[in-house]
Amino acid sequence: MSKFTYYLILVVIWLSISVAGPLVYYSGAPGSVCAFWRLLLSSIILSPLWLRDKKLHKLQLLAGVFLGAHFISWMESLYLVPIGISTAIVVAYPVWSLLIDKYVLKERVSLYEAVGIAGAIISIMLYFSPSISGKLNPLGLLLALIGSLFAALYFSIGRHLRRYVGYSLSSYVFPVYLTAWITTLTYNLVLGIDLYNYSMKSYTAFILLALIPMLGGHTLMNYLLRFVKTSKVTSIALAEPVGASLIAYLAFHQTLTLSQVVLMLMIITFVILTQKQSS
Repeated sequence: MSKFTYYLILVVIWLSISVAGPLVYYSGAPGSVCAFWRLLLSSIILSPLWLRDKKLHKLQLLAGVFLGAHFISWMESLYLVPIGISTAIVVAYPVWSLLIDKYVLKERVSLYEAVGIAGAIISIMLYFSPSISGKLNPLGLLLALIGSLFAALYFSIGRHLRRYVGYSLSSYVFPVYLTAWITTLTYNLVLGIDLYNYSMKSYTAFILLALIPMLGGHTLMNYLLRFVKTSKVTSIALAEPVGASLIAYLAFHQTLTLSQVVLMLMIITFVILTQKQSS
C-alpha cells in the first residue's frame, strides 16, 4: 500500500466516523436502537461479500459481542454528555489497543507512537477540567469510557484474524457485524425497548449510520488492520472529537470554547505524530 493511499483512507475514515455521534443525536432514538439499526443494515449490505468467501471463527463472534457492547454504551452516553465530550472519551481506545499490541500481541511500540498517543490522551483528559467542560453526568462519562474498552477489544481481535490468521475483509466483517447486531437485539429485547416506532427522520439517520460511519469508518479500519498495528489504525479516531464537535456546533448549536478548540488542535497534532512511522 502506498503512503498516499494509506493517508487517503485515514482521511475518509476520520470524516466518516465524525458524523456518527451527531447522527445518533439527530435521530432522537435511544442509543441502543441506533446501534441495532446501524448493525442490521450494515450486515444486510455486506452479506453478499461473505457468501462468496464463507468463513467463521469463534473469535469473530467474540469480536461481534464487543462491537455491539461498544455501540450500546457509547451511543447511550451521547444523550447524557455533550457529543464532543462523549466522543473524546470513547476514542481513548487506542491506549487500550497500544497495551494489547505490546503485552498480548508482543508487537514493538515505537517512541513516536508512545509519545503521540500519550500526548493525545493527555489532551483528551483535559476535558475533565471543570473550567473547560463544566459539570458532566458521571454515568455518561462512564458509559463512554466502557465503550472505549470494548472498541479496543473488538479491533484487537480484528487485527489478529486479519493479519495473523489471514482472513479477508469480505470473510471477516459480516459475521462480526451480524453478531454485534444480535447483541444489540438481545439487549433491547431484554429491556423491552421499542425497535420500530420511530419517525422518518430517525430512519434516515439509521440508514446514514450504516452507510457512512459503519462502511466508510469501521469497515475501512478493518481493512487497514491487515497492514498496520491496531494502535496505529485506531489512533486516527483520536481526531474524531474534532469533527464531531464541529458538526454538533453547526447542526445543534453546541458551542465550543477557545480552550476546546485548542485541545482539538493538540489532538490532531499528536495523531499525526503517531502516523509518522506507518508500516
